[in-house]
Amino acid sequence: MKLIFITLLTIFFTSCEGMKVLTITIISSENEQPISNADVYFLNRKGIVLDSVQTNSIGQVIFDSGFTGMMFGGPKFRYRISKDGYVTLHGEEKWPQRTMKMMKQ
Repeated sequence: MKLIFITLLTIFFTSCEGMKVLTITIISSENEQPISNADVYFLNRKGIVLDSVQTNSIGQVIFDSGFTGMMFGGPKFRYRISKDGYVTLHGEEKWPQRTMKMMKQ
């Protein structure tokens, strides 16, 4: 009986749902000033856009995602960042915070 309880408890904790939050700050590589109104597209594994947002006035975007399997760290975030006059960035992150520099074209 104890073995069944421990097994069920283990399955419950490995499959429980949680939320993961990603914070990206985008700055210019020339003067390290924040880039506002840059388009950020969050993608699935196949590259299809799931959601899109724009950076705020301090060049930041915050995205949260529900996922399962908290013990395994959850999925990676895949994203594409574009802004007129800058080189488009592509990224894949598993950890929650990142500062990225965009270069002018």
